[in-house]
Amino acid sequence: MDISIVLEFLVILFCLLVGAHYGGFALGLIGGVGVLIFTFVFHLQPGKPPIDVLLTIMAVLGCASVLQTAGGLNVMMRFAEKILRRHPKQITLLAP
Repeated sequence: MDISIVLEFLVILFCLLVGAHYGGFALGLIGGVGVLIFTFVFHLQPGKPPIDVLLTIMAVLGCASVLQTAGGLNVMMRFAEKILRRHPKQITLLAP
């Protein structure tokens, strides 16, 4: 097995573990660091889809973190809990 494949796998694993540990916006940032490592250390050419996906994830995580900081996420969870408790048989339709 080629050593570069093992190193690339370890970089992906490290980025996932660190991103999962910090959570939130850090997950997108650590993903960006992983793309930079693959580009400049392993000399792999990034394609357009990974950049678009990375920017989309960062935008969603940024919006979620702002919503959580402002307290809007707690309000949304209270409303969702009330609706699901009123209609428990419809959980498969309402929960997503």
